[in-house]
Amino acid sequence: MGPDPLLGVVATALILVVQTWALGKTKPVRAGVIYSLEPVFAAIFAMGFFGEGMSSREVLGSGAILLGVLIAELKKR
Repeated sequence: MGPDPLLGVVATALILVVQTWALGKTKPVRAGVIYSLEPVFAAIFAMGFFGEGMSSREVLGSGAILLGVLIAELKKR
């Protein structure tokens, strides 16, 4: 038998509460940057922990997100 589905619900709720609390302590611009990088980190964790692969289109999209964040961070300095 697999893991208890309730565990997934509790873990998801807990991490969303912690994430919301932490982002409330962060400047709005920085919070936006963190949220924009979420799909990139999800892909990295999926590759590292589950052996998932990325198509060239996904790699290009992740690169575009990272480049956009980099430009936004460097432009404000």
